[in-house]
Amino acid sequence: METMAEIASCRFAANEADADRDIAVFLFELLHGVGRWRRGERVSAGNVIRNEAVAALLRAVRATLASHEAAALDRLDGFRRVERAYPELAAQIAEAVAQSPETAARTLLDIAAEHLGVGPTGLPPAAVRAVTRRLGWDGDA
Repeated sequence: METMAEIASCRFAANEADADRDIAVFLFELLHGVGRWRRGERVSAGNVIRNEAVAALLRAVRATLASHEAAALDRLDGFRRVERAYPELAAQIAEAVAQSPETAARTLLDIAAEHLGVGPTGLPPAAVRAVTRRLGWDGDA
């Protein structure tokens, strides 16, 4: 029991949030996942977008957005209890990842822009432009 209590009180290093790093990783994973999707790597693309990109987005959110339920978030698994801490965001992400990987990626970018903003304290505008231009989404951004 004592060992389990000690483990539960520690944060899992891969779950530690750093807004700048996690925003960069999020944008990279969108590029990475959509690239795989377009090459026909369907399973891998879905994993990158639905897991890696979402995990980075959730870490960035935890680093930047306050929540009265933030203590409810699991210390070991960044996906657990997001619905309690950020209900609107969690619902939007769940709906996004139910779509095809590229559509999910585009929707996740919109969700990130809505919740984190685009600017000095959110998504870097130049990075968002680079991603949308590279993926051909700039006409609908």
